[in-house]
Amino acid sequence: MAKAESYKNASAENLKKRLPKIIFHCEFSQKRGPRAFRMLRSRDREVNFKNFPHVDYSEIYLLEGGYCNFYPQYPVRKYFIENIFVNIENRNFVKVDI
Repeated sequence: MAKAESYKNASAENLKKRLPKIIFHCEFSQKRGPRAFRMLRSRDREVNFKNFPHVDYSEIYLLEGGYCNFYPQYPVRKYFIENIFVNIENRNFVKVDI
């Protein structure tokens, strides 16, 4: 069975189990992370407005305190692609004017 067919024929509960749990964050979880969180939740509500309070992404989270607080608290990071944290104020960052 093709992947598209399996999603098409899946029950709502099984489909819900397949959707990812999303954790939004930025360095401090003050601007970019919360804004992305709100944008996804808002879009999810728009798509599902006829089925309120149902949403497709019922498990989305915002990392409290941001990545800068998370990183030192959890030293075992075996699933991370890069096991480093560089503060945004690091002089190796380049300021880009858009």
